[in-house]
Amino acid sequence: MKAAMLDGVNQLHVREVATPACPAGGLLMKVKACGLCGSDIRKIRNGSSHFRYPVLLGHEVTGDVIESDTYLFAVGDRIAIGSVISCGHCPNCQKGIDNLCENAIYHSLGQHDPDYQGGYAEYIALKKEMVERGPIVPIPENVSYAEAALVEPFTDVLNSHELITIRAGETAVVVGAGPIGAMHVDLLRAKGVTCILADISALRLELAAKASGPEYLIDSSKEDLKEKVLEYTGGRGADIVVIACSVPHLQSISPELACFGGRIILFGGLNEKDKMLAMDHGLIHYKQMAVFGTMGSCKRHFSQIMELLAKKAFDTDAYIAEMPLEQINEAVELAEKGQVLKVILIP
Repeated sequence: MKAAMLDGVNQLHVREVATPACPAGGLLMKVKACGLCGSDIRKIRNGSSHFRYPVLLGHEVTGDVIESDTYLFAVGDRIAIGSVISCGHCPNCQKGIDNLCENAIYHSLGQHDPDYQGGYAEYIALKKEMVERGPIVPIPENVSYAEAALVEPFTDVLNSHELITIRAGETAVVVGAGPIGAMHVDLLRAKGVTCILADISALRLELAAKASGPEYLIDSSKEDLKEKVLEYTGGRGADIVVIACSVPHLQSISPELACFGGRIILFGGLNEKDKMLAMDHGLIHYKQMAVFGTMGSCKRHFSQIMELLAKKAFDTDAYIAEMPLEQINEAVELAEKGQVLKVILIP
């Protein structure tokens, strides 16, 4: 089968590899679409201390079951899958926050373990534990494979929103107009929140605004981010601040964008060398702000997002740029330059 194998940092090659067998108690899936995730791009460019090369990435996967050794899914089922295979018995799983499973880092699809290969390929084998404990949801007939590949990143955004109080009539600023930023705007506006979207790229702003419809845009390459946020919020600052990009400076200044009692979501992951942030503790303390990290999503989020896709709650056509798997390196470059919103790779 064709697969995009990562052989080392910036060494991504599409080549023929052996097609996996259907695992005992698991299933074999024909991949129909796989989203290109920003976290994968960071791993392609920077590597990971967890990797044992070669690595097959890709965790926003949809397709058809073509072989099954489980009663849970039948041949012909259309399914969308996520990445985290929670153990089900650690303290976090028992508390219902299976996205923070203490054992999942070693059992995550398309991440670290060569026994859990990802979806940048023609076929993917899902082991028994993935079928029984991983996030897998059926795809409704009115949802395409490419649309269903948006489920996984949307669930990550939904998980972060569950951490905070969101009230209709509030204002949010989302910094970073990639696909994740657009998804934040989509879900926030659905709850009656007025949204400001900011980025240094006019093209990214245009693409994300077309998909999600924020009320205000800030081109922070030409306008002062803090000044414009204060202008659009009547001098108060935003009730909700989402930093949906991997820029340490923007995460550091996030309290300056928030109002009294503001809630801040630090969504973008940072590289190892950038992980130590300096933030204004005085603002956080005296304005009683809350700062949240966020990680992945829970299994329950997948059915919630798929239901929204089936109801056509989002303009998915404005998100999706389909590209063949053979062009994955070109796709990475286009995504980095912000020339497309969300690349969906088609094997």
